[in-house]
Amino acid sequence: MRFGRKGMVAVMDAMFFIIILGIAISAMFAYVPQENDEPLAEHVHNNLMKTELRTSDVFDINDTRIIPIEEILAAHLSSGEGDIERYLYEVLRSMIPISHDFVFECEFKGKSMSVGSSGDNMTSYYESKTDVAGSILFTSLRIF
Repeated sequence: MRFGRKGMVAVMDAMFFIIILGIAISAMFAYVPQENDEPLAEHVHNNLMKTELRTSDVFDINDTRIIPIEEILAAHLSSGEGDIERYLYEVLRSMIPISHDFVFECEFKGKSMSVGSSGDNMTSYYESKTDVAGSILFTSLRIF
């Protein structure tokens, strides 16, 4: 098999193209910002507040309506009934690495609740106010 001058140039051109393409692709991935290992309280809080629950998951009733977690929290704080603390702890523990402690607090009409335990130094904090049933539900999340 014999290569002519044009064939050799075409092969070399293809090799240079592959090398330059490889360098360009590796450069793109080398300078992509890395994910922050620290959980952000705002991100975790907002994801938690997107949760919707069946009322029968929290309260001892036969109601299977799906309700936003803000309304469940307000109903729990107003009535003092239901088991939302265990659910909140499990959900937050699944979103926050075990190496971090957290405290989730909420207040509605003068009644408050706290879930989790605090650590040494706080790394992230977020608080929110939500209008629920004509009153304000205050929620905050601190990550240590």
